[in-house]
Amino acid sequence: MIKKIILGILIIVGVFLIIAVLSDKKNGDNGSVEKDLPPAEKIFKTGVVPTERTFKVGVAPIPKGFSGPGTGDWIGMFPKIPEVAEIVTAQNEWRDSKEKSGEIPEILQLIQMQSKTYNYTPQFGIMFIQGEDKIILDTPNNPINGWSNEDGKKLYEKTALNICKTYNAKYLALGIEVNTYFVNFGEEKFDEFVAVYKEMYDNLKSQCPNTKIFVTFQLEKMKGIGAKTFGKKIAPQWNLINKFGNKLDLIAFTSYPEVEYKSPNDMPSDYYSEITKHTNKTIAITELGWADDDGTFIKKFIELTNGMNIEFVSWIFMHDLDFKNFVPLSKTGLIKSDGAPKKAWYEWKKLKEIPLKKQ
Repeated sequence: MIKKIILGILIIVGVFLIIAVLSDKKNGDNGSVEKDLPPAEKIFKTGVVPTERTFKVGVAPIPKGFSGPGTGDWIGMFPKIPEVAEIVTAQNEWRDSKEKSGEIPEILQLIQMQSKTYNYTPQFGIMFIQGEDKIILDTPNNPINGWSNEDGKKLYEKTALNICKTYNAKYLALGIEVNTYFVNFGEEKFDEFVAVYKEMYDNLKSQCPNTKIFVTFQLEKMKGIGAKTFGKKIAPQWNLINKFGNKLDLIAFTSYPEVEYKSPNDMPSDYYSEITKHTNKTIAITELGWADDDGTFIKKFIELTNGMNIEFVSWIFMHDLDFKNFVPLSKTGLIKSDGAPKKAWYEWKKLKEIPLKKQ
């Protein structure tokens, strides 16, 4: 089971290959973590210590020493989660194997199982794309890899229904970074997915009315930036949000500004508030990261999102990945792969310690 769980994490990593081709941009040397850390007010531009926090904070579970199948301190990871997170990212391919289509993937089972002990809320997500451009909707009875595969469509929905009913899930994404699907496969295929999504949304909400159902978008691609990283110029895609009509309970994004900027201080003041020009719905940031952040990016993020209606923000990895050939994505953890906390860990921890505003 552990081997499959770790393979599941590798799948999570694969979704973010857009970051893996970044140049060696650095945000400063993290070195050793300072013992006398700055007070909480220094996180905020105003210098005023807030009495409450308006959004929940989260993290994706990557254990110490993770370098591939069979590695990592899984037992030692979960007790650390409450220090920095109320939400835990639980995203994975929608199945562990073709033969297990329709069943809840084992990595999601593990994250749900530990949630009771460590008092966090899983943010579930399933994906039908492997890496950037491989569709995985074929089934034992139908080899078609696309939404025209009725077996694949039914089993994908069955997986989602099993998650929301079995776990009484609070959050469930039915697609991850779906605008990447638009970029790689075109508008016709994307519209086909949107039609399937809307049907699934209605079916799931009828049985899981309290589950917030949505998809995630990749923000930098949505903005049409990061051409050097992505290898091609991409036009802005804000219009894709409207295609989903009223069937997105959250407008959710992944965000890695490092694909465009050398320093967080280079980010424009409307970097995140631009989102509010295209939707008035509640926002979620399901993945956020900057390689070897010394706290500068976290502070800048808080500054730039001040006053926005955000439900939760999740940092991409708990620990660095112990992959030498996967820089800089492998260095986006809050903790080094050897277990040493980074400055980003303390900044995220201080953010978590601010009391959450009652909803």
